[in-house]
Formats: sequence, structure tokens, C-alpha cells
Amino acid sequence: MLKKGNVDMLSGSIFKGLISLAIPIMIMNVMQNMFNIIDMTILGRFTNDTAVGAVGTCSTLISLCTGLFIGVSTGANVVVAKCIGCGDKEKTEKTIGTAVLFSVAGGGILLIIGVSLAEVFLKLINCPEALIDKAVLYFRLYFLGAPMLLLYNFCASILRAGGNTKQPLYFLFIGGAIKAILNYFCITALNTTVAGVGIATIVSNTVMSGLAFWALLRNEHKTKFEWSRFRLYASELNQCYILVFRQACRRHYIR
Repeated sequence: MLKKGNVDMLSGSIFKGLISLAIPIMIMNVMQNMFNIIDMTILGRFTNDTAVGAVGTCSTLISLCTGLFIGVSTGANVVVAKCIGCGDKEKTEKTIGTAVLFSVAGGGILLIIGVSLAEVFLKLINCPEALIDKAVLYFRLYFLGAPMLLLYNFCASILRAGGNTKQPLYFLFIGGAIKAILNYFCITALNTTVAGVGIATIVSNTVMSGLAFWALLRNEHKTKFEWSRFRLYASELNQCYILVFRQACRRHYIR
């Protein structure tokens, strides 16, 4: 039985099901890319141009990272949905466990890369010297919260595979509201600029991922996370990511 409010693509109107799935996903993608704009807007209202410029310089790289996080998590969505459609409970649980662990491990690797190579990346996009120090600080703080953002996207992708498109969207709204409030508090009450919005990003990402993971743990549908499956299964890992990566490379090569 589907939980009330979940989308069932196996019965009823196909068009209605597609709209119910597509609209929340589009809103989530737009909102995640707007988080950086929220930072610049609040900084522009209460601080100086240098802080706004530093955060704005990072926007291209952050948009690239956001697209990467969303794109990689799609592999889990595809395979989990396929397993649910086949009625393979064991494979579904293995795929979910593999996806969650992959997001945690991948997030840790991205954190190390982003924090250690922040200045290198910014110099590659010709960040002005006057902005480099604050831009590096913001980029490093962003990557400190990257593991949480990646975990959120994977959990949201798994929930959507089971037809639950509303909860991930609600969690994103909550994270966005927390981010905006903390931005304002850190800038006006604590007199911080780039550091304040960076810390707000980490907190909001942590709240969003915590709520999404909590939803997986308490899920009564087929996308429930089981701690006993929290490991990397070679077959599921291959299907979720390696095959998706190969297909993407082939399409790029053909073009």
C-alpha cells in the first residue's frame, strides 16, 4: 500500500502522475540553485560590496556542484524505482543501503577536495585578488556542508523513487527558511559577513539531510532504510553509478 500522498505511477492517469513527480523535482532544483542568491541578497542589503562579490564569484562553481549532486543522486532514483517495480524487496534494500553509504563516503571525499583546493579552483576562474580571501573562506564553508547536501539529495532521490515527492520538498523549504533566518541573525546580530552565511549554509544543509534521513528510517513504504543493509554492494553500486557514468560518457563521445 502506498502511503497517502505518494504518487503511484503503476495505476491511474500517467499524465497526472508525471506532473505530480516533475513539478516538485523542478522546484527543488531551482531552490537549491537559489541558495547562493539568498546569501548575496542578504549580504547586499546589510554588508559591503566586497562580501557580495566574494560570494558571487563562487556562484558558478556552486551551481556546478549543485548540478553534480543532483545528477549523481539520480542513479539511485532510477535503480530503486526499478527494483520497486520488479517487486524485489531485498535488492531494493541493498540499493538504498549502498546509495546512502555512497553519499556519505562521496561527501567526505568532496569535503577534502573542496576545502584543500578551494583557492586553486577560484584562481582557475580568475577570481579577483581583492576578493580571493573571502571567496576562499565561503567556498570552504560551502564544502564543509557539502556532505550533508549530498546526503539530502540521495535521500530525497530515494524517497521520490517510492512516489514520495512532497516530503523532500517540504524539507528543502524548511532548510531555506532556516538559512535565510540564520543569515540575517549572523550578519546583523553577530556582525559576520561571509563566515555568517557560510555557517548558515552548513546548518541548513544539516537540518535538511537530517530530516530526509529520518524520513527514510521511519518510512513505512518500500523505500525504508535498513541499518543491516548499510554497506556497499558491488552489483548495486555498478548499476547506480558506474553504468550511468559509462552511458553519459558514450553519449558525450557520440556527440
